[in-house]
Amino acid sequence: MRLAARAETVSGFLIYATPIGEYHFSCVFFTAEKGKIHCLLKTQPPEFARQFELKIKPCKTGYVASGFRYQQPLLISQPRESYFTLYINELIYQLLPIDIADLSLFGCYISTLMQLCLPHKTQAVMRFFEMRLLDCLGLGIDYQHDAQGQALIDIEAYSFQPGGGFVADNRGRYLGHQIIAAGQLNHEVKGALSVARETLLNQLLFATEGQTIRTRYWPLPQHRQEPPLIVTEN
Repeated sequence: MRLAARAETVSGFLIYATPIGEYHFSCVFFTAEKGKIHCLLKTQPPEFARQFELKIKPCKTGYVASGFRYQQPLLISQPRESYFTLYINELIYQLLPIDIADLSLFGCYISTLMQLCLPHKTQAVMRFFEMRLLDCLGLGIDYQHDAQGQALIDIEAYSFQPGGGFVADNRGRYLGHQIIAAGQLNHEVKGALSVARETLLNQLLFATEGQTIRTRYWPLPQHRQEPPLIVTEN
C-alpha cells in the first residue's frame, strides 16, 4: 500500500503567482527550509514582501498547498519599495535553482526588504543582495584579485569580463582602487558604486545567459527627479 506524503511546514515569501483556472494559483515561493519551490496553491496567494507559513505536500509538479498563515507584517509600504522588491524577486525567479535552501540568502532577502525604506542606502542594499545571490550561484565577483589571481594594483586600469573577472587593460574603465572599494560598497570612493553596479549587472546577465532582467529597467513610480532603477551613484 502506498502511503500518502506527509505535509511539511515551510516559511517564506511569494515570488511569483499566476492563476490556473478559477480557484488555483501556480506560485513560486522563496522559503527558508527548501529555497525556491514551485507550488500549486488552492487559494488566493499571499501578499508580496510579507512572510507567511504554509503546509506543503510534494506532487508531480513540485508541491501543493491549501492555505497559509502570515507570520509578519508587510515589510514594504511605498511604491518605490515595491519596484525594488519586484526586481529582486525576478532575480530569484530566474536564477535560483529549485529545492536548494540557503538560510544566509533567505536572511539577506529579509534584510534587503527591511532596508528599502532608506532611500539613501537603496543602491548599496541592492548591490549587496546581488553580490550574495551571485555568491550562492558560484558566480561571485572577486573584487580583490584579477582573473589570474593577482592582487589588484590601485593605480592600474582594468576591464571586466563576465564569468572571468578583472583583466589588466590600459584602456580599461576601472582603476584598481575603485574595484576594491566596489567590493566593499564604499560610497566614499568616487566611482566605486558605479563599478559595482555595472560589473554586477554584467555578471547577472552572464548568469541568465543573456536573458533580459526586465524590472531592472523600469522607471520608478515617483517624482520626475527620482532616478531609474539603474543609476550612476558617483
